Amino acid sequence: MDSIKSFAVENGADDEFLFLNYADLSQNPLGSYGDKDIAFMEKVASKYDPNGVFQRNVPGGFRLSIARTTACLR
Repeated sequence: MDSIKSFAVENGADDEFLFLNYADLSQNPLGSYGDKDIAFMEKVASKYDPNGVFQRNVPGGFRLSIARTTACLR
């Protein structure tokens, strides 16, 4: 992934946004959404999933609870 990122930077095609469906488990696509959008998603999650079922009980994937970090759950 580093070589792809380097190639994009060298060619002026780099973008911090990571498309969720194309993200690798070593990436943090939710973190690329920005603080404002993460805060909104956290607010919605606290309203509709106050017990954090989808943050704790669904296997694999990317978690909103770690969106502000640099890693994802494997």
